[in-house]
Formats: sequence, structure tokens, C-alpha cells
Amino acid sequence: MELTEFLVDAKKYTYSYGGSRKYKRLNDGSYEFFFRKENFEFRDRYFGFDNFAGEEVVFLAGEPVWVLNYRGSFLGGENSSIEVVYQFLRKALLATTAKAPFRGGKYFNEAEYTYMNHVEGGVDRFRGTEFILFEKERVYELFYHGGKVS
Repeated sequence: MELTEFLVDAKKYTYSYGGSRKYKRLNDGSYEFFFRKENFEFRDRYFGFDNFAGEEVVFLAGEPVWVLNYRGSFLGGENSSIEVVYQFLRKALLATTAKAPFRGGKYFNEAEYTYMNHVEGGVDRFRGTEFILFEKERVYELFYHGGKVS
């Protein structure tokens, strides 16, 4: 199994899946999602809720091989709720692909919500931003970067 294939599976079966699969609260107050397949392990650990930061790490045979760091915020808005925005985000993140297995696809739209993601680089080294609009108002944003580690 390739790293990019594993990343797609891991992301689809952790937070994007609904937020409860392989999830646990740690003693330091963080939350962690965990996924394992073949010799790969995926851990997504984060702090916060409306303002949050975290890190995804992929291990191969017990050694870290890939990392993604992120920092995001629910920005609010007159007619948006954090629960609806995060539910929409999970749907958008299901569109991740092996070609760009970082967050969601480039664009996803449903009703009044629009998700946009811009990434530079490839799986070895990348950085990107994603945001959600409700109607035309930005209600969520996230910045991320990462790549392979050795």
C-alpha cells in the first residue's frame, strides 16, 4: 500500500466519517483520532473546538514518515452555526484524493455553503489554506503545512 492511498483511507475513516470513529480524549485535554491499516498508523491529535490546532502523523512500521500541522477557526456569522459548519466540513473532506491527500478537494458546494481548498506542493512538502463560505460570508478557515519526515 502506498502512503497516499493510506492517507485517503485514514482521513475518510476518522474525522470525516462523523467525528466519532477511533476517537478518544487524552489526559492533556486534546482529542485524538486513530486509524491503522497494514503497516501504517494514522494519528490526528488536536486541541480546541471553535479555535483549534493539531497535527496528523503517519507512522510506517512504527516510524514517523509524514506530518500535517494545522490551525483553524470557526469565524461565526449572523446565520451560521458551528455544528452545521463542521458537519458540512466533514462532507467536504470526504472528497480527498490520492493526488492531493491533504484536506478536501479544491471545491465543494451544498445549499448555501461552499468549501474551497488551495494547496501548493506535493505529498513530500506542501502548504495550503481552506475556508468555508456561508452564502458569501467566510465562516471558517484553516491553514496547514507538512510533508514527509525522515
